[in-house]
Amino acid sequence: MEKYAPKRYSKIQNPETYFQDLLNQLHQTQTDLLEDMGPEPETADPMKIIGQHRARVAQARELAWERIVTESFPAEVDETGQPLEH
Repeated sequence: MEKYAPKRYSKIQNPETYFQDLLNQLHQTQTDLLEDMGPEPETADPMKIIGQHRARVAQARELAWERIVTESFPAEVDETGQPLEH
């Protein structure tokens, strides 16, 4: 965030507390998303169970990251540090 949203980052008063709260929000959102997905599909194949579970967790993780981090801190600069046109 410091690299891609420097203006927003500079406004954070207490980064340690702020990022701990952000992490808690991220975990809670991921948990909520997994619950919203409903129960795991039933199958007799243990490898399929593991694969489906990992896919659901990855999907929830990506959605939570997008909702909590990406939307809260849209990029201000690109990889080279050049300002983005919004």
